[in-house]
Amino acid sequence: MPTPRSQETTQSDIAPRPILLRRGRIPGTGVADILVRAGKFAEIGADLAAPPGADTVELGGKLILPGLVDAHCHLDKTLYGGPWVPHLAGESLVDRIRTERAKRFDLGVPNVDRITALLKTMVTAGTAYVRSHIDIAPELGLTGVAAVREACARLGDRVTVELVAFPQYGILREPGTAELMDQALAAGVEVVGGIDPAGLDGDPVRHLEEVFGLAVRRGVSVDLHLHDEGSLGTWELELICDFAERHGLAGRVAVSHAYGLGEASPAEQDRLAERLAEAGHQVTIWDRDADHARQAAQDGVAAATDAAAAVSDAAVVITMVTNGEAVRDVAERMLPAMRQDAVWVQASTVGADWADRLRALVDTHRVTTLDAPVSGSTGPARSGTLTWLVSGPASAIELARPVLDSLSERVIIAGEAQQASRLKLVVNTWMTAATVAIADALAAADRLGVPRATLLEVIGHGPLAMPYALQKAQAMTDGDYTPGFPLELALKDIRLTEQAEGIQPPLVHAVEERLARAVGAGHGQDDVAAVAAVS
Repeated sequence: MPTPRSQETTQSDIAPRPILLRRGRIPGTGVADILVRAGKFAEIGADLAAPPGADTVELGGKLILPGLVDAHCHLDKTLYGGPWVPHLAGESLVDRIRTERAKRFDLGVPNVDRITALLKTMVTAGTAYVRSHIDIAPELGLTGVAAVREACARLGDRVTVELVAFPQYGILREPGTAELMDQALAAGVEVVGGIDPAGLDGDPVRHLEEVFGLAVRRGVSVDLHLHDEGSLGTWELELICDFAERHGLAGRVAVSHAYGLGEASPAEQDRLAERLAEAGHQVTIWDRDADHARQAAQDGVAAATDAAAAVSDAAVVITMVTNGEAVRDVAERMLPAMRQDAVWVQASTVGADWADRLRALVDTHRVTTLDAPVSGSTGPARSGTLTWLVSGPASAIELARPVLDSLSERVIIAGEAQQASRLKLVVNTWMTAATVAIADALAAADRLGVPRATLLEVIGHGPLAMPYALQKAQAMTDGDYTPGFPLELALKDIRLTEQAEGIQPPLVHAVEERLARAVGAGHGQDDVAAVAAVS
């Protein structure tokens, strides 16, 4: 196991003794011995001779697997093993950061004993490699770095920990942070981090210039948090790709969260997939259109050959397409190939009627399904928590839970029937109505001679704050209707709500008419913010 740079100051310069792993079972090879020198596999074979001074470990045919990787955690502010702490922060990202900042010292963060306990638990569960973001700020200095390194020293070489110099409170808005990050990197921290260049720091170009400048100066990789959603988030992804290519860091840049990518239209997702592949990332795609999938593969993106090949070995299968007819088409191709112990997570927004019809289709194939649309445009998603709305059998939810948890930080159980699809319609109706409302508020401000910036300053703080509406307001002001949530899909969802209710509430009907006018004016492929273009 390679020695992490974060432990170099605490470990001995004496080379470790060789280790001979005797009679372990290796997948694809069978039972064999493995000789480990300097943390690396030096030789694999039967009945290997133990070098002088080697430690020998008898495995007795036990399975040998690579260690697990925890690629994103925050060891420095863990509360693991401490007293229970209630969640008191608001829904917005800024509220959560502000609350954590105010309470961290009272909570004793960072705490070396808690960090050590969490690392021990990780190791016990098979984790061999950890990447941890460490908060860097003027009031914190490098205390988090020192605490995590002390905990790493306690575990010796049982786990490799890679540290990220992470500006949790921003770089530009917190003078002195960039200098402290540089000090951390000079002291051996392996990765430079960043967070919401636009949404938190307010200047994406300057933020990324700071981050990538540090990466080049210190010869390290980059790992960015990107919670910004919609067209803003996708634009930032492309900007990050530009910076990666310009600075020769292709393949050395990680982006976590990236909600804007998940919310983009299929065409925009394909374009971004190609862009990410060009920047050195590995991307896999399967599409109902074989030519489309092959084209993506030709552009450097791996493509599954068909639906059956994509799902035949999967324990959990997730689908996300535009409407009920499209889901049925995919389902008819993949259901016969699915394992009977697999779970199908149906994440498309299809409405109440189609959710029930798809459930009946699944029953004929004896496959378990979860009705599980994703809420990607509500407050929790914007503030760093993507939300699953899930309904279905408890046993299926338990089986799929590791996958759901890996893709989100919040799972809401909406019952055992197809209630999640009904809940998603209500959520999307609220979200779209809020978009129309902010468009009309901006128009009213223009007519009354009120500067838009003044209006947004008033409603951007306190109980009136709604980050989603503020982002849409910015897109409307800029005239940037790059699709995040296309208008034609918003109109589809509003009509599904009306169909499910069997009536047309006045507000929902008014929103539906407004969306229909915008689509009729040629904005169907534009973002829902384009409702501002029609009165």
